[in-house]
Amino acid sequence: MDRSSHGTAAPVPPAPEASSAEPPTAGRSFALLAITALAAATILLLGLRLTLATEAPPARRPPAPLARRTTEHLALVLIDGLREDIARDPARMPHLADRLQRNAHGTLWASPISMTSSAVLSLGTGARGDLEQVANNESHGKALFDDWIGHVRSDGGTTAWVGDGVWGSMYPASFSSSFEGKGGLSIDAEEDREVFVAGEKMLAQAQRPTFVVAHFLTPDHVGHGHGIGAYYYDYIRGFDGRLEHFLEQVPKDTTVVVLSDHGATDAGTHGSNTEIQRRSPFVAYGPGVVAGPVDLGSIEQIDLPATFATLLGVGAPAHDRGWIVPNLLAISSEAQTQIGCQRLVDLRAVAHDVAGGSAAARPPATAEGGEETARTKAAGSRVSCSDLTEARAEATAIDEALGKRSGSLGWIAALVASLFPLGAAISLFFAKLRDRFFPLLAGALALVAAAATAAYSLELLPGRGPDQARGVLYFLCNIPLLALLLRPRATLARIELLGAAAALLLPGLLVVTETKTTQPEAFAFVAVTAIVAATFAFRRETRDLRAALARALPALLLAPVGLFGDNFLPRALTEPPARGRLVAMAAFAAYPLLATLLGLGAPPGKRSLGVGVLLPRVGAPVLALLLRDFAAPTAAVGTFYGATVAAVVLAVFPKNRKIFGTYTHTPHAITAALTAYATVSRPAEVPYVILSLIAAEALGGAWLAEARRADDEIAPGSRAALWVATTLLFALPWLQRVAIQEGIHFTHFDFHAGAFREDDVGLGRLIAANLVKHGAPRAVLVGLFLQTAGRFRRPLLEGLVLLEGARAAVLVLLLYVCRHSFWTPVWVLGDLPHALVGMIVPSGLLAGLSLRNALARRSDPSNAPSLPPMELS
Repeated sequence: MDRSSHGTAAPVPPAPEASSAEPPTAGRSFALLAITALAAATILLLGLRLTLATEAPPARRPPAPLARRTTEHLALVLIDGLREDIARDPARMPHLADRLQRNAHGTLWASPISMTSSAVLSLGTGARGDLEQVANNESHGKALFDDWIGHVRSDGGTTAWVGDGVWGSMYPASFSSSFEGKGGLSIDAEEDREVFVAGEKMLAQAQRPTFVVAHFLTPDHVGHGHGIGAYYYDYIRGFDGRLEHFLEQVPKDTTVVVLSDHGATDAGTHGSNTEIQRRSPFVAYGPGVVAGPVDLGSIEQIDLPATFATLLGVGAPAHDRGWIVPNLLAISSEAQTQIGCQRLVDLRAVAHDVAGGSAAARPPATAEGGEETARTKAAGSRVSCSDLTEARAEATAIDEALGKRSGSLGWIAALVASLFPLGAAISLFFAKLRDRFFPLLAGALALVAAAATAAYSLELLPGRGPDQARGVLYFLCNIPLLALLLRPRATLARIELLGAAAALLLPGLLVVTETKTTQPEAFAFVAVTAIVAATFAFRRETRDLRAALARALPALLLAPVGLFGDNFLPRALTEPPARGRLVAMAAFAAYPLLATLLGLGAPPGKRSLGVGVLLPRVGAPVLALLLRDFAAPTAAVGTFYGATVAAVVLAVFPKNRKIFGTYTHTPHAITAALTAYATVSRPAEVPYVILSLIAAEALGGAWLAEARRADDEIAPGSRAALWVATTLLFALPWLQRVAIQEGIHFTHFDFHAGAFREDDVGLGRLIAANLVKHGAPRAVLVGLFLQTAGRFRRPLLEGLVLLEGARAAVLVLLLYVCRHSFWTPVWVLGDLPHALVGMIVPSGLLAGLSLRNALARRSDPSNAPSLPPMELS
């Protein structure tokens, strides 16, 4: 029947059933692989440099003290995640609200990345937390900046912390003693009591610390667990009573500062650059602090290190970019102006040195000044200021001029924008889309811009707005999926009318989603298309129930991976470790059995469960699991590298050979790849990885068959079926990645993969292990999905490279746009390696298939198939 009668574009040609000669393509395939590998390596290395490997600042001496010591003891009481409006509410926290009214108080502003580690960095060093705090908030790495707490200790004082261990981790050499609370997500108030008791004991010692910080974590964790609601208000009122009792025990000769590290939304979250997440209370009283209800106004966290250092008579941190809070000090207004202006001179010196000069050898200045002091030299002709307003304005300008290290992400984004489009253009050229390149590019850029704007805007919504807005967008973007589920044939016909522009819908919407939304969105797409494919199989005359089950059941069983952030399996199946190991072994053993029962893995009439199939496909991964856990580390390392090399060699082997009774190399390449993966896997992830492989094989065959059909029933939607298959090829590996990673956050990465119970492991092996861990199952999934693709295989692989590269570019853009946040960078850091591996794997498959093709032609020019179907019989 003439398809023009349906009003649709010409269909995609069906895949050839027999071998056909095709010009050699190895050169362009390897060129595409080189481009994607270069882009992936550049993005990864530069991203890691910005977020994980912060460089130490240039060496310089700290400035001299601004004034003589005015207090012998300073106690910093930090209530994690306490909002200013709650602290000032007499109905919520009557005791703290009363202290805020009776003493010097102000509004404390956290840095844009409103997280604990960023606040502790600012309070100790005067530096602002940047993108590196995304990782540091989890790892609590040592601060690379000079801190005033160390100055107190080097000046002969003693220092201590109780509560949150972040203080000891970031400043390990600056504290004399400590007491760490339970940590973790302590929803109840038990940890508070322990920290209160430990703080009281430290303050009751005969030799009390010169400086002590008591950091209470539980208020923040209760907010995370329950939101800012009735439960939180009930808890915080009880906390307020215990806090008042604690403050009453503090000796009168101690200066007390009560503050918080950040605020929180009504949902209990924080981390973004919004007012409610950055605002927190500040109150101070005691020796050296102005008495009475003095309103200090707005205070930046970076202004406090110099203030605390001045109270204790030590120098501010060497790289402190904050000013000071002069009106907090119990001195005359003239002395406040002098100290404020003198601090400004120190800031000018910091700006000069950080901008390129070096002050490491500069002699320390004196508090009294002089005609030729270091401060005077640094200030140049501007050695004074007229008032505190002018001094603060210039200090703010210096802080802004010093800028943020994440500003260099701008040129990374430019690099992505220049490198990847080159590969994208080549990919589109190969896919014969040259005439539609610019319209598609314009539409894609508009879609990406809309996605970046939405991601940034969601971060700034108040209260529970971000989650509510995500829900609305999730519903709107799923309207096409709902239509596909309810009226599949009609929806496919409408998608057909869009032609190549359908790529902006499928898979365009999925490519540009932020990671938190991509996880459930990918599952929704896989589940809906699986159900539709199952109905196609069951509605036909044959009513193939087994095909329907094969298409729907594995995809639906991936629901935990698609809907939950972690803990996919019940603990009863993963603990103790021996039980989890048995679950992983059972999953590997069940794989070939399930595939055969569901009618996958071979043409009809050739299915077999012989020894030649079961022995390698079951025995090799199970043996790898045992070697990994029980054999000598050298045996595990040998198995890992041997299986990796075997997978590559068998996949490229030019001829089918009889191995263990099977006349094709492909099953053994898959077995070798899964064996390499098994050596570095975690038990909980294996069942879901196996499910992803079965789902890929069933759904790939189903939708590619729909795309190749030429009968009247499916003719209007054949091209649309190909777009569905392309989107599935993007979505299924995403779910597999969440299973392998056991979550969407970068903290779920298996950083010990490849260690094999060894303590001292080279970085190269760990990187190789994680690449194989994510790359080998991905290659198997893509190969199984495309095994019946025929002529579609090359454009689908090239399209997948384009999609994953576009995803990487979108993620880098989101990282730049939302760089003053915490959660978006956390999600991006967990997602970006997946996109980079996704660029390389299909490029490598193309190169491998082309190489195999070339070797086959050289071996037997008269009968050399061009990218033949990969049968698993």
